[in-house]
Amino acid sequence: MKKKALFIMPLVFSALCCFAQDTTTRPSTDTTAGGGGLGTAEDSIMMDTRIQAGSLQKKDVKFLVEAASASRMEIELGQLAQKKGASQQVKDYGAMIVRDHTKATEELKSVVASKGASIPDTLMPKHKALMDRLNGLEGAEFDKEYMAIMRDSHEKAIDEFEDETKDAKDPDVKAFATKQLPVLQSHHQQAKEAKGPMKENMKQEKKGKNKTGTSGTDNQ
Repeated sequence: MKKKALFIMPLVFSALCCFAQDTTTRPSTDTTAGGGGLGTAEDSIMMDTRIQAGSLQKKDVKFLVEAASASRMEIELGQLAQKKGASQQVKDYGAMIVRDHTKATEELKSVVASKGASIPDTLMPKHKALMDRLNGLEGAEFDKEYMAIMRDSHEKAIDEFEDETKDAKDPDVKAFATKQLPVLQSHHQQAKEAKGPMKENMKQEKKGKNKTGTSGTDNQ
């Protein structure tokens, strides 16, 4: 009997270890509110303690948070373009962006407030990274990169706003997205049309630098 008991004990212990490992390593699949599941993009944004959803659903809150940060970036980049832009075209485009996105931001804030919600008045990391990239550029290089960012950011914004015009849960959020969509499309189109002149400006700047370098050599 003792030999049988000694033989059985290791088997029982091994089974218990396997059971314990199974229950501690298996990820939860609970995705309900307050659950411990993997969650969604909306869940990760809602973890920001500065965000209060009010009467809005998570999807609409995520859209508004993204839109607010992107619009703030557009305003700050537009102000930067007016200061650092090498061409008048870039300066004028920046001024238009500041004007239109300031208006859009005020309307967005009004929608958020009417729902008893609150969102951060700061840039998301991805938008701050674009700001930092442009801050280090000058002249035609700045113009080229600024307009490239405008094309890319407005293309992404158009996709997000189009989705919200179809899938928004709140009618006021849907109305906001519907109203702003044509403005974003206009900004995107103008940014695409500026691509040619930007290349020409860079060529002219390079020619100017080459002439300066040559004349400096001749004077030595």
